[in-house]
Amino acid sequence: MMTAVWALLFTLVAGISAQAHDSRPVAVDLREIAPQIYRLNFVVPPSVARQNYPTISLNCPQQDGVYLCKTIDTPHLLLTYPEGNPALTTLVKYKPLGQNQRVVVVPPQETEWALTTAASMSQNALRYGALGVAHILSGFDHLLFICLLCFIARQRLIVTITGFTLAHSVTLALASLGVIRLSVAAVEASIALSIIFMAAELIRGDRASLLWRRPVLMSVGFGLLHGFGFATVLRDIGLPEGQSALALAAFNMGVEIGQVLFIAAVLVLVRSLSALRLPHPSMTQIGWVSGSVAAFWMWQRIALAL
Repeated sequence: MMTAVWALLFTLVAGISAQAHDSRPVAVDLREIAPQIYRLNFVVPPSVARQNYPTISLNCPQQDGVYLCKTIDTPHLLLTYPEGNPALTTLVKYKPLGQNQRVVVVPPQETEWALTTAASMSQNALRYGALGVAHILSGFDHLLFICLLCFIARQRLIVTITGFTLAHSVTLALASLGVIRLSVAAVEASIALSIIFMAAELIRGDRASLLWRRPVLMSVGFGLLHGFGFATVLRDIGLPEGQSALALAAFNMGVEIGQVLFIAAVLVLVRSLSALRLPHPSMTQIGWVSGSVAAFWMWQRIALAL
């Protein structure tokens, strides 16, 4: 019975993981190339079915690939999904003529956005913070790594997670600002490989190994790697001109908030199972399932990169 349960769990997690990195927002690039004349481009993530591919436009006449909005008092960006928005946000990078780029997050329930006022510093902080929380909570590979780290660190959990946080904050900043650039495919495959390594340590259960004796060293090393993964998403989103440091800090803070919420949920679940004396998986079982899922991720990402 337990084998069947774990087989089902693996199937569900593997199915979810196939779309884990397709939950990015719809990316819209809108530029004013002349007074009240706009050029619009957008990219839709692969998670959107072809029959539900959105129509994204301005409420202005279109001619020769640009929108002529001289007769429109307030141009609006219009978002239309044939079958409804599948819970995707829309990230608009808007460059008014002669002004700094604005980055606006349009939530799933909104179908239009007016090209009017620029976002304030507080609005950008809230928007990028929310993006950070959403990214970590939808990043199943990062969450699985953190979960395994919790099981190994145990009494040293706080200092271990702190090391992971500080390390990925450094590489997130360096990569987002373009100081360091790595292959996205290599980073994603390496993140999956880091989970396989952690899972193998759980299966072995050798408390004399370096990971069990010095989990902080491992969390710092792997944290540097995972920071590049966070930066890949932030680089795709873009940073608002003039407020890049604020947006970067807010995004990183959002990642940390989401991370803390997840760790708290894991600890509550584990303690609840223990208090209720309900059957729960052993470290070996957790290691095998986690390692199998991570191996699936790794080969999937390598195949996509080829």
